[in-house]
Amino acid sequence: MTRLDAKRLEIAELIAVELGFDDLEGMGVVDRAMIDQHTDEAIDCCAEHLAIPADDKNSNIRLRHLLKQHTILYKL
Repeated sequence: MTRLDAKRLEIAELIAVELGFDDLEGMGVVDRAMIDQHTDEAIDCCAEHLAIPADDKNSNIRLRHLLKQHTILYKL
């Protein structure tokens, strides 16, 4: 697994927890597809959201940090 893949997995795990799932391992196919879709969407739009300062109303600080790391790894 590349560092980029590992970072994506970390983002997916955080999104799964935020959506009320315990972890990715025991997840069904439909639920995992939903998490993957949310992960892809978060990654695709992260540049737009990272330009906006975080606040306690609209963002998870850890998720923003992970997305920033993913963007850096993607550019390598």
